[in-house]
Amino acid sequence: MPAGPISRTSTSSDSRNCRIKVCNVPVNLTRRDIKEAFEDSGTVVTCSVDRGTAWVTFANVMDAKKAMNTFDRGQLNDKTIYVTLE
Repeated sequence: MPAGPISRTSTSSDSRNCRIKVCNVPVNLTRRDIKEAFEDSGTVVTCSVDRGTAWVTFANVMDAKKAMNTFDRGQLNDKTIYVTLE
């Protein structure tokens, strides 16, 4: 019996939450500071910060990509940050 094709739902992959990782976050910035900075790129669902690394979850993939393109190798409080999709 042949295997059928992988079915795709009608929901676009862009509608799923997508997380980014932000490295080299200044230690004086709080979770709220990070969330507020990244909200310019789209709807932030969750944000957490631990020892210089932040994880920001966006409501969709397009917002996460926009944040990565906007902030990667950018400056936060005179420190260069690095942003990647998770």
